[in-house]
Amino acid sequence: MIVRKLRLQRGWTQEHLAELTGLSVRSIQRLERGQTGSLETMNTLSAVFEVDRSLFKPGDNPMPNDSPITADEESAIQYVKGVKDFYGHVFMYVRKKKQIEKRLGRPL
Repeated sequence: MIVRKLRLQRGWTQEHLAELTGLSVRSIQRLERGQTGSLETMNTLSAVFEVDRSLFKPGDNPMPNDSPITADEESAIQYVKGVKDFYGHVFMYVRKKKQIEKRLGRPL
């Protein structure tokens, strides 16, 4: 869907777009799969992406889901995956550290 394409062009994660729009990550995922959002959601997306709201009208999508991914888009996808992997590892480290500190009853 167009939301995914616009998000990847900017190198944003779904989480980042959710923060910018005030929507949940789950809502972003639904929109990227082609579900239609409310008028308020479309207004918010058009403001965040700085595009015309009509771009999000159902049936008027100029970029079909089966359009090929360009080299730049593939690069953006790989970048976002790398960022996601990095923060996943950071999260796991912090979580494990807190578990150890809790067992010890003191900070490391």
